[in-house]
Amino acid sequence: MESTSENYTYFRKFLDLKKNVNIKDRIDLTSLKDGYIVKHNMVSLADTFDIPLNTMCELSSISLRTLQRYKPDKSLPLPVADRVVSLASLFVYGVSVFENKESFKKWLEIPLRAFKGKRPIDILDSITGIELVNDEIERIEHGVYI
Repeated sequence: MESTSENYTYFRKFLDLKKNVNIKDRIDLTSLKDGYIVKHNMVSLADTFDIPLNTMCELSSISLRTLQRYKPDKSLPLPVADRVVSLASLFVYGVSVFENKESFKKWLEIPLRAFKGKRPIDILDSITGIELVNDEIERIEHGVYI
């Protein structure tokens, strides 16, 4: 597993955050929702993981039409920004455990018995789903499979 500082480097990269946005620990992530997450960051995360923008909108609780009206530097509403930060954190963790982005992306698309045959990507549209996927990645990290 990679170091925490490398994980925050991935976080910055996945969201394409501005250089003046400082992230050193998980507490710093909580401040990101306060106007620092803009449309461009959400689009960058979707592009990084080849997630269609309409799917990313569904996962983030914003309509595609609303997002399309935003300029790239427009701050996302608090609940949407918070969801984008949660998804990015999950994706950083997944890439860390699976050791590369491609393996993690493939895993997101595989129906799993732990999710009653649903793919991990299909349940990321709620905080509970994000937590369940995080828990499953943690089990994989520790070699405990369901």
